[in-house]
Amino acid sequence: MSEISGICKGGIIVRSRLRGAIQKCSLGSLLTGRTLLAAGRLQDAERSMRNALSLEDTAQTRVTSYDTLRKQGCGEEALGVLESASEAVSKKRHLREAYAGALLSAGLLKGAAAAHEELLKDEPEDAAVLNNLALVYGQLGNPEAIATARRAIQIDPRNIPALDTLGWMLVSQRSPDKGIKCLRDALVRDPSVLPLGCGACETREQGRGQARVADGCQRPRILGDESGARATG
Repeated sequence: MSEISGICKGGIIVRSRLRGAIQKCSLGSLLTGRTLLAAGRLQDAERSMRNALSLEDTAQTRVTSYDTLRKQGCGEEALGVLESASEAVSKKRHLREAYAGALLSAGLLKGAAAAHEELLKDEPEDAAVLNNLALVYGQLGNPEAIATARRAIQIDPRNIPALDTLGWMLVSQRSPDKGIKCLRDALVRDPSVLPLGCGACETREQGRGQARVADGCQRPRILGDESGARATG
């Protein structure tokens, strides 16, 4: 029994020291924060990410911290985490993509447009960025919106989000036949693209000039979301 007790105590000591070592390592805190975030333990994840940032300022840590705060409804504070990055970190593309997406999510459309345009200067054929920019242009009433969405599809014909974006834009701009074709193509490739009951295919019967998009049907694919997945379809 004494041997078993000694082993148990030894295990506790090892775990305690390991936990302490992880807390003193920025990568360890980052991985812990991501695990807690995935488990829905948002406050614990936030504490871990604050610790990670205190140890080292990296793009990955900033983006995960942003996701953690945003999920808690702290939108302004979350955006501030990205904006307060050091000059070196703020130049990292991963953080720039997250910041552009954050501006779009926050409805700061002019800033989002500028941020996405800057990203395209480095990689002009990034279909995900083009798709997001098309969404921003559409909401701003920029006449380049449809052309930008078409450009994304031209670069990546299998880009489902871009097909979705272009489809809704065409429907809302009184081109229901063309819009429905894009939406059907997107739906065939990914049934989750269109929510049930949005009535997209009913626009043909409504006639030109009467087509409308149901509220909430268009769901932006935003760069830098909590899953880290890019909107490339």
